[in-house]
This record gives sequence, C-alpha cells and structure tokens, in this order.
Amino acid sequence: MGLTLAQADRLAEDNGLTLSVEERFYSDTVAEGGIVSQLPAEGVRVRRGGRVRVGQSLGAQRAQIPNLVGQSSRAAQINVQRRGLQLGSLAMASVPGTPPGTVIAQSPPPDATGVTAPRIHLLVSSPQEKRLYLMPSFIGRHLADAAAEIDEAGFQLGEVADAEEAAPAATITIPVPGSRPAVAAHPPSSIIMKQKPAAGQKVEAGATIDFEITR
Repeated sequence: MGLTLAQADRLAEDNGLTLSVEERFYSDTVAEGGIVSQLPAEGVRVRRGGRVRVGQSLGAQRAQIPNLVGQSSRAAQINVQRRGLQLGSLAMASVPGTPPGTVIAQSPPPDATGVTAPRIHLLVSSPQEKRLYLMPSFIGRHLADAAAEIDEAGFQLGEVADAEEAAPAATITIPVPGSRPAVAAHPPSSIIMKQKPAAGQKVEAGATIDFEITR
C-alpha cells in the first residue's frame, strides 16, 4: 500500500509472488500511480507463486461527472470517453413514452464529487415489448356482434368471405299424432364458421381478424 507500481512489483517478485493491477481508483491520499488497495491483505499467508491483486491510484478526482440523462446511449458513451472516464455497467428498463436507447438514470449522478472510480453506470430505456393477446373463439357468433367486440377491443376486422356451401340440409319428419311435421331449420345468416387467426393463437394489439360466414 502506498508504493509505486514498480516498487510493488519488485517487492512481490522478491517474495515469489506476481502482481496484477485489477482496478484504478481516485485517491486524495495516495499519489497517482501508487497502490491504494490489495488482495490478499498484508499479513495473510499465501502459497509461493500466488497472485496479489492491487488497485492503482489515479490521484485526486479531476474529471467532472457529466449529465448523461436524456442522451442516447451512443452519445453518452462518446461524452464519457471525451472526459477521460469509462463506461461501466449498462442496464435496460422499459419506460413507456421514452425512445429506446435513451439514458434515464446514471451512477454516479451529475457533478458528483468524492467518487471512487472514473466509471459511470447507465440505465437505458429498452425497446417497448409487444403486447400479446390470446385470440378468443368467434365460431358460431353473429358477425355483427363479433365485429362490435373487435372494434371495441382495438382490433381490425379484415376480410369477410362466404364459407363453402355445405350440402342442403335434409328435411326431417317426426310423425307425431295430431301434430304437423317438424322440418330442420337452415343455419341463420351471417354466422361465423371460420376465423383467422384461430382461437387460442397469440396476436399483437391491433391485429386484423378474418372471417368466413354463412349467408
């Protein structure tokens, strides 16, 4: 601790150890280039040939922490590099109404003092996730009713085609004494026979729904 990197390297080598600079930190007490932290700590017994990880001093903080909120992640990265700082971790969050790739928070905050490292971590807005809905079944429903529900839910009524004609319904006579013969009724008009997308499929908001109906 407090040694220059060259001095620390020689001391480690004299004791059969290797030195590795893992981090660089601001320090008001250790001159730039000196050692401000080490792992393992002084006095810990280690195997010969082991590695000592150290943090090196960057001296007192000189760079001002810029305000990156509202900038694109690319512009923020350029801004950070121009000031001699480093871009730290980048986290994503979905924020409605915010363009994707926009910085919405940062750490440390703008104009912060007493920071330990020249690294700025960013929280960036992610692309809006598509909302998916489960398609219900409209089979057997009246077209007018289905169309009203589709419009109210924010979907689009697409093509409405005639379903393929089925064979004529047979006339069924039930011989009941004293009553008139019962005749099978034909299907009512504008009844949905097929739909696309099919029931159970996942669809996006505003999707178009096509029907085949009887006339």
